[in-house]
Parts: sequence; structure tokens; C-alpha cells
Amino acid sequence: MIRISDFFSLVKTFFKNIFSFRLPFEQQFKLFISKAFETLFRVYVKRVDDAFFHSDKRKDKFKSKGFVKRTVTTAFGHVTFERRKYVDKKTGIHYYIDEKIGLKRYRRLSEELIFTILFEYQYATASFLAKTYGVSRATVYNLVNSFEIPKLDIERFERDDDSPVYMEIDEDHMKCRKSKNTYMRLVSIHRGIDKSAGTETNLLTSTQ
Repeated sequence: MIRISDFFSLVKTFFKNIFSFRLPFEQQFKLFISKAFETLFRVYVKRVDDAFFHSDKRKDKFKSKGFVKRTVTTAFGHVTFERRKYVDKKTGIHYYIDEKIGLKRYRRLSEELIFTILFEYQYATASFLAKTYGVSRATVYNLVNSFEIPKLDIERFERDDDSPVYMEIDEDHMKCRKSKNTYMRLVSIHRGIDKSAGTETNLLTSTQ
């Protein structure tokens, strides 16, 4: 059973071994951060799972069928945790709390790690990212090649609206496996600055 006291024990162990000089301090700290994240993540999952288990919604709709383990790769390393398996009383469909804690079904990588890899791939190689985050180069390439720019619902202006419209354009390139590079064009369309927002700079009807 994971308790918050396990985290404090981890901190005490870190400071106890910090002067053993078995590993460089930076490497020790990285290992500590990874282990601390795993411990706190397990505590977090347990709290969320227990809250749902004792909720009226769960009691009315789902039956609990024991615990099931899952392993995901995050920006802080691999994390293995367990949560309850729920079954809908009427349909028999299985349900987990994974989406409540920000994890997609059947996906081995966390959403934060996917975003980090896609962002850093602009400046780093697939080999470097694979080594840094404990994934394969093929996984990095698959993420990049399957990335799709989301479709935007662009607001239409009325024909008799003669107010100025501003367009700001920038671009960057991203290396891909099948070609030398792919250009990422960034466009922001707006109608000027909203001066009523005080000291903050807000754009009127901004679309990116």
C-alpha cells in the first residue's frame, strides 16, 4: 500500500546517501526525482481511485472487480501503478479511472511526454530523445509522422465590417524520417489589441 509517508522516507534516504559519493550528485538527484515522481503518482492514483470507489455514482452504476496494473512512460520515467477495474452493471463494459488522471486508454506514453517529444524534436535528434525519455527511435518517428495540425473553426467577418484585420505569420522546420524537413507554419489572425484588458495584452478575435 502506497502512503504519503513513503515520500518522506524517500527524501530521508536521499539525504542520507548523498555523501556516499557512489554516484555524481547530478545523477543521484535525477534518480531521486524519478523515484519521487513515481511514489507521488501512485499516491495520487490511489486517492482518485478511492474517491471514485466510495462515490454514489460508482455504487449506482459500477461493480468493482479487483485491481489491475498498468505501466506508462512519463517525462519523469516509467511508472507502474494499479487501480480498480470497474464493470458497468447494465452493459458489462469495463471502466478505469485512467482518463480522470489524464491518461488515454491503450497508450503507453503520457500526454505530457508526447507534447515534450514533439516540441523538443525541433531541436534534437530522435536518438537523443529516445535515450533521454526511455523510448525507442521508432516511437519518436511515429509520433512525429502521425502528428496532425488541429482544424480550427475560423470566425467569418461580416461583409460590411471595414475594421482592419491583422495577420502575423511565422514558420519553423521539423525533421522527419521520410524527408529532410517539414515546415510548420504558424499564423495568427486578429483584429488588434484589446486595450480594455488593463495591462495585459489581449487580441481581439484571435485565431491561431
